[in-house]
Amino acid sequence: VNTLPYLPRVGFSLRVRDELSSFVYYGRGPAENYNDRSRGSLIGVYRNTVEGEYVPYARPQANGNHTDTRWATLSDGEAVGLLVGALGGDLDVSVSQYDLLDRAEYDFQLPLVRNRNWTTLYVSTIETGVGETPHAVQPGYRAMPGQTYDYEVLLRPLTSAEVAAGAVPGQTAAR
Repeated sequence: VNTLPYLPRVGFSLRVRDELSSFVYYGRGPAENYNDRSRGSLIGVYRNTVEGEYVPYARPQANGNHTDTRWATLSDGEAVGLLVGALGGDLDVSVSQYDLLDRAEYDFQLPLVRNRNWTTLYVSTIETGVGETPHAVQPGYRAMPGQTYDYEVLLRPLTSAEVAAGAVPGQTAAR
């Protein structure tokens, strides 16, 4: 018997070194978006820092998701990087310096919950929408417990040439 009304997301997270602070993705942006609030966000290649992806709310909470993401990279901007790519579909992707946001009531408490020496990369096949005050997330935008979700991703290191070309997979710097 399922007792949960819905799940926050279906996917996985990875801890990566916090030196990988440059975030580039091909998906909807540049602002955060969710499956129930994404159509106003254009698909393109967007660049930011992990720190720049944080979205301040009155109370710290999950934030910074990007829907319809085909690929995303994290790099140090010099020689090292990681690629996550969607195989046969799109992903929801976000990055965060904070894994314990539920322990912070206010933004001034964020230094207390900052990850120590790592960034978290979230990769999901679905992330539940956000709804609106005072309405809950509509059923078509929820990750449902008991439902089967099938997705594939590619994880690989970026080549040094790809990092030098701006952390875009398959690209190399002009000579």
